[in-house]
Amino acid sequence: MRVWVFIIRIIRSPIPVWWAIGLFLAGLFAWTGRYGMNPDGIQYSDIAVGAANGDPGQLVNSLWSPAYPALISLILEILRPDSGHETQVVHLTNFIIFIFSLFGFSFFLKNLRPDDLFDSPAKNALWVFYSFGFCIYFWFVLRWIGLKQVAPDLLMAGMVLFIAGLVLKLSSAVKTWKSYFFLGLVMGLGYYVKAPLFTFGIVLFLLLFFFTPPNISRKKLLLSLFAFSITVLPYAVALSRNAGHLTVSESARLNYIWHVNKLDIISWSRKDYSGFGSPVHPPRLIFDKPLTLEFAEPINGTCPLISDPSYWFSGANPRFNLKQQISAFGENRDVYGVVLLESMGLIAGGLILFVFYIRKNSFIKIKLDTFWLFVWPLMAAGIYAFVHTELRYLAAFSIIFWLALYNELAQKMGSSVNSSVLGGVVLFYFICLIVVGQKRFEEAKVLDRPDYRPGYEVVLRNLHSMGVKPLDRIAVVGDAGDCYFAHLGGLKIVAETFNVEEFQNLGVEKMSAYLNSLKPLGIKAVVVKGPLPSFGKGWKRIVVPDQELSIFIL
Repeated sequence: MRVWVFIIRIIRSPIPVWWAIGLFLAGLFAWTGRYGMNPDGIQYSDIAVGAANGDPGQLVNSLWSPAYPALISLILEILRPDSGHETQVVHLTNFIIFIFSLFGFSFFLKNLRPDDLFDSPAKNALWVFYSFGFCIYFWFVLRWIGLKQVAPDLLMAGMVLFIAGLVLKLSSAVKTWKSYFFLGLVMGLGYYVKAPLFTFGIVLFLLLFFFTPPNISRKKLLLSLFAFSITVLPYAVALSRNAGHLTVSESARLNYIWHVNKLDIISWSRKDYSGFGSPVHPPRLIFDKPLTLEFAEPINGTCPLISDPSYWFSGANPRFNLKQQISAFGENRDVYGVVLLESMGLIAGGLILFVFYIRKNSFIKIKLDTFWLFVWPLMAAGIYAFVHTELRYLAAFSIIFWLALYNELAQKMGSSVNSSVLGGVVLFYFICLIVVGQKRFEEAKVLDRPDYRPGYEVVLRNLHSMGVKPLDRIAVVGDAGDCYFAHLGGLKIVAETFNVEEFQNLGVEKMSAYLNSLKPLGIKAVVVKGPLPSFGKGWKRIVVPDQELSIFIL
């Protein structure tokens, strides 16, 4: 009997079907990206490994939020992989996070359009709307975030959607104090996932307080705010102690001086700036041309310069400059242009529904209980536009905005118009997902070759064969932020030379002086992210996919 009930439920609701499709797609994306790593991911992996090895204090970092590396640390602790399989475990964590994100979206969708209506005459329209919702979710999450990127954005998307679902649940009927406390608790936990959710949480509280939806109590919202405050307080206190001043995160300050003021570590260490403050403890200059900085102490991590940027940029203060701010808007405008381009199917379908809506209604009326669903995503996008934005930051907010808009328009339409437009949009984006999925299949063929080895494994094997061991110090010529081989090998990058071309053009005499400047730091090897230099002996050339490196043992 229970089997028949389960089968009837599957037939009645599209949710199990779309869950199956979503898990298949996520598994495909996770499998084809299982060797992938990015600069941010190296830092999160560093923190996770440190926490798993008995140093949870590494989770307290003014830039890198703790929830994501804590989850990776937990999975590492359970599975205990060797270093050769650590990357795959990280991507397994991403797959688990996708399941949570999918749950958060399902919760949001059910509260936007309750699924008990599947037993009503409107079940066909609801079937179409749910299919539309899941298809849009898969498009934005898999296309804009994906599972190859080692970053907390997928976890943040799940939290944002779950929070939106909780607010919709509160506005659907009168709820107890416990429900409001739980909302504040979840919003506070979002702060641990990614620092911007602290700001977005405050924005949401203000929207709900001043544009209060029906059934939501302002007095009880104060309890949500209290729960939010006591949840974020422990981590904010820990950060403030480390920073030596009151802070909830250094993320906003650092991103503003990097992306708006264009203050980089080179200018900061050379004091080639004005009006930004004075460096408290910048990295040490050990060679002038090519510019080489040393940062061995006191920060731990694979690359201390990136492990805790707030330490090296201590004393740097953001400065408002109208010209720079306009320039930042211009750079972010390009991202929003891509947002519009990849939302063209939704825009076209929305315009068609809008035309039919206007024909049936003399004016547009947005109900107070859904007002925040439009304003919150737009305000989040606006806040990002002031500093720096990427598609992955906007995925969850785009899902909320478009589903709220289509829900508002589609409910006023006849079932034939509704089904035709939404069905067309579903078909368009489902085809797009198939095309993206096909590309992933092609990538999988390359990765599944018996002779395939990711570039970072090739580099690490060569370093080991040349006598470099875990805990050894190395210098990097080129971008040191994406040297995943150093993390896997337990190496520490303590110096970085920024200009590869200048380095390659050094003469024999200057090269000898350069190498001598590194020896007192205990550096065992120099890794050059570029072709083999044309001078001296002792250099080894390594060719990995899309890159050529050179190694010299000191």
